[in-house]
Amino acid sequence: MKNAKFLINTIHENPLYKEKLSMANECQQLLELMGKAKRFYIAFCYVREGVLTFVLTHPTGLLELRRDSSINDIKRLLKTFCNFNKNSVFNSILTPKPINEINYTKNKKEENIRFVVSKFLKFFNQKEQSAIFYAPASKGEFKNLAKDEQIHQKFEELREILLKKNKQARC
Repeated sequence: MKNAKFLINTIHENPLYKEKLSMANECQQLLELMGKAKRFYIAFCYVREGVLTFVLTHPTGLLELRRDSSINDIKRLLKTFCNFNKNSVFNSILTPKPINEINYTKNKKEENIRFVVSKFLKFFNQKEQSAIFYAPASKGEFKNLAKDEQIHQKFEELREILLKKNKQARC
């Protein structure tokens, strides 16, 4: 029987999964290097066709991260990350595109960093459903340990009521 560590290593070394798993690991490392304020809005990120896409959990994160200062911070972080990891997935993001491949939409150049708000990652507080709880019927079989005479008498009255209800339910 092979242990779990061996199985995980063989999956990581499998050519079918190696590229995607290394990209996921590098994206996770990048998110860990980001500040806590920026990381709060980011669910995950991925690289596809030389474009780094951040999937956000809330639209306010889109406003926060689309600012030029935030994009410049991310680019600086990518540069330092690529300096330490020469074979990084993020190298394709930092290399500039040729002029004929740049798409201009609405007078804005397409960047290598995109932000997307996912509709499916929103967290809703579910309303508490009031569960109907039926306690099992008491048969009136209990010990009366009350020391006070009035309380002892009330428990005996309760026992009589329960015994009457049980007789009615049986009929």
